[in-house]
Amino acid sequence: MKSREEISEYKKQWRLKNIDRLKKEAHERYMRNRVLVRPERTKEELRVARIESWRKYNQKPIAKYTFQRNSARRRGIPWELTFETWWKMWEDSGKWEERGQSSTSYCMCRQGDVGPYSTTNCYIGLVSINAKEPRLRARALKRELTAEAQFGPNKYDLEDLKL
Repeated sequence: MKSREEISEYKKQWRLKNIDRLKKEAHERYMRNRVLVRPERTKEELRVARIESWRKYNQKPIAKYTFQRNSARRRGIPWELTFETWWKMWEDSGKWEERGQSSTSYCMCRQGDVGPYSTTNCYIGLVSINAKEPRLRARALKRELTAEAQFGPNKYDLEDLKL
């Protein structure tokens, strides 16, 4: 009678000699099971199905919330909104269907583009206004610095400027 080690060594040697046969059998098992699970589809059909599945998921509010929260985290902006409070802000605004990236669409904005995303610091506004705000702030700062260089220190603070 052979010992366990001898049997194990024999099986190992047999697998090495018959590797092609084992691969072929494994592939045949895979193809048999695959046909049972779903009918054969072309690469194009699989690509279209993947895109449709992705689109269907990404239309859900939870996907939009997760994307915005992760985007804020990547940019180092604190996030203090739960899904429920985030969704309530969008529902109360009535602009959910009009959200997007075009200038006439709506987005969630932070006041002055500073501070965390929270119920006290966020509002739903036009993308065009949200994009314009930093440029207006930069222009006001540039005007102040130019005036200061020409005429001396300004007696007004930047916060006093109405943007």
